[in-house]
Amino acid sequence: MIFLDSSAIIAYKNADDINHKKAADIFQKLNAGEYGIGVISEFVFSEVTTVLALRKSMGTSKEVGNVLLEAREIEIM
Repeated sequence: MIFLDSSAIIAYKNADDINHKKAADIFQKLNAGEYGIGVISEFVFSEVTTVLALRKSMGTSKEVGNVLLEAREIEIM
């Protein structure tokens, strides 16, 4: 199990982020099952969607929010 912080999720979605490559590596390993299930809190979910709405767009925020809600590899606690 791995706890995902909002900064990792935001960096993964934002190709211009200085940590994008590191975040992409983390999510690749998560999808491959190397970490087990990814866990986020409701606070992290709120922070991710809020920051993406402000920095990118409401559409991006909704898209990522839906992915997090539907992902089998991620559990919201």
